[in-house]
Amino acid sequence: YLRKFQNGKVFSYAIIMFVGIIVFASSLFFKFWDFILTSFPLLSFIIFLPLLGALLTCFISGSDKNVGKNVRDLALWISFAELILVLFIIFQYDSNNSNFQFIENKIILQKYNISYFLGVDSISISFILLTAILVPVCILYSKLSIKFRIKEFMVSFLLLEAVIMGVFCSLDI
Repeated sequence: YLRKFQNGKVFSYAIIMFVGIIVFASSLFFKFWDFILTSFPLLSFIIFLPLLGALLTCFISGSDKNVGKNVRDLALWISFAELILVLFIIFQYDSNNSNFQFIENKIILQKYNISYFLGVDSISISFILLTAILVPVCILYSKLSIKFRIKEFMVSFLLLEAVIMGVFCSLDI
């Protein structure tokens, strides 16, 4: 019974299984990539990511020195994640299309005609990129000047980033 497995058939079965796993994993990856490009709310995510960071910042506690370092690091990582997400949007943006892209439209209250309507064009996407680049730079340079109440400053700064991204993405003000 053992000799049957030692004659090379196990190796060929292992290769076939490995190829099958690679094909299955790649099909899952492409389905996930298609979901990200077609139905994942990218603009909502770049608005709500700094809000999530500001909320997480409120829960950091400890001594003032440790809190300041941890809060600044969290804000910096959130802003870098925001920059990477904005760069992803920039690379997916079709500059030949003059219409709004990455449109998200949700009706909130039909009776009062209140909706959540986001999208970007070439001007707004350049402002979004500029904001995403400047926020990490400002957080890095705030280390030189902001010495007290760092937690409150970073919460305010992340809220500011969320509001700026929301203004540049909003189509229905």
